[in-house]
Amino acid sequence: EAAVLIHPEGQSFYPEIDELYKEDVKGIQQQKGKKRFFTKTVESVSYFEPSPSMILWFNEIPGSSSTVSQLKSKAAETIMLGGWKRDEARDMLLALLPDA
Repeated sequence: EAAVLIHPEGQSFYPEIDELYKEDVKGIQQQKGKKRFFTKTVESVSYFEPSPSMILWFNEIPGSSSTVSQLKSKAAETIMLGGWKRDEARDMLLALLPDA
């Protein structure tokens, strides 16, 4: 199993998810591995409408060179992170991803 955090360039409307992206990703990658968990950024459509943050889940490890569109089409599950707390998202990733 693997997961990819998709996050808009710059900031999203959700400070908790911005903190997850900026402060927790490296720690999660150290524990779970960079192949099992990595991030991709997407450009926002506009300043007033940033792209949503989401976690894409995979049954098999996807290629990190895949585009966001390719990843979205191959994901087994997509979780939109609007309104999620930083700790909830981090704890979910740590609990569900196998250790490296």
